[in-house]
Amino acid sequence: EAFKSLSPNDFSFDDLQYANSNLLILSGLYGVLKPLDRIMTYRLEMRNQVKFWKDPITEYIKNETENSIIVDLCSSEYSKAINFNNIKSTIITPDFKSLINGKLKSISVFSKQMRGLLAKEIILNRVKTEEELQKIDLEGYTLENITNKNYLYVRK
Repeated sequence: EAFKSLSPNDFSFDDLQYANSNLLILSGLYGVLKPLDRIMTYRLEMRNQVKFWKDPITEYIKNETENSIIVDLCSSEYSKAINFNNIKSTIITPDFKSLINGKLKSISVFSKQMRGLLAKEIILNRVKTEEELQKIDLEGYTLENITNKNYLYVRK
């Protein structure tokens, strides 16, 4: 769902180049990938590979993103493969919830779609700052709260 919402087929050549320079994709088989990397089709869950990948992925991200803003759009399963305490960059973690019967609930499919859509908007708008990130319109989700770099988006 996240990759469908990312909609890379809608990107221009320049958008693809920007994405390739700024978007990292975690893989249980390959570790860290860039959007234009060629891979074989596979199905492997990260939860079985976290221990194997944690140090190399963390080191790669630490070296590639020093002093920048990282928007962690990974599922919680994939985020466990990164030791964020060893990364000096600002880490922003969005969470997408729906207001249902007066209670905030995470709806898995919507969260996946919104992670892809947010990545797409970051790429298309060349977002570099938190202020720019906070201005992104996310199809019915509103940025309701920011606590310790955790962004809560709510759909009402």
